[in-house]
Amino acid sequence: MTTSIRPVLLSTEVMELLKEVELPTEDLVEGRSGAIFYGIFEDHTVCGVVAIEPHGNLALLRSLAVETQHQRNGFGQALVAHAVEVATSPRPQ
Repeated sequence: MTTSIRPVLLSTEVMELLKEVELPTEDLVEGRSGAIFYGIFEDHTVCGVVAIEPHGNLALLRSLAVETQHQRNGFGQALVAHAVEVATSPRPQ
């Protein structure tokens, strides 16, 4: 199986995953957060998500969720590492 991390939209599938692990979603629905989501996929199935919320030169890591059956496989660790990499990479001016 192929595993990849790529940007995802805030879809019903992502919202359901966040709710499943009891993470807050109210500000996401209202579009106030500015969060940018990334999903980890096994083949074409999303197994987990993470978001970064940029605030000037800083970024908040939020909404980290991995489906129960995919936990303890390093997916959460990979998502955090990816979010940190994106948050610390130079942004175009």
